[in-house]
Amino acid sequence: MGGQEHFYLEGQACLVEPTEDGGMFVHTSSQHPSEVQKLVAEVLGLPIHEVQAEVRRMGGGFGGKERRRRPRKPP
Repeated sequence: MGGQEHFYLEGQACLVEPTEDGGMFVHTSSQHPSEVQKLVAEVLGLPIHEVQAEVRRMGGGFGGKERRRRPRKPP
């Protein structure tokens, strides 16, 4: 009998708009806006303080939009 794969129904979306002062404003559906801010700044070669990331209110988090790896201790 075959197994079953888990599928996240939440969509991933992002819209980036330039601001009047040369920065960027990011509308994102991520549960981790500070990581989005950091990555957009790196990709565009901007200081992190020139990138603003905003997440609109969303429903419950089911773990599909953010992956955190737990460090493992050697045996």
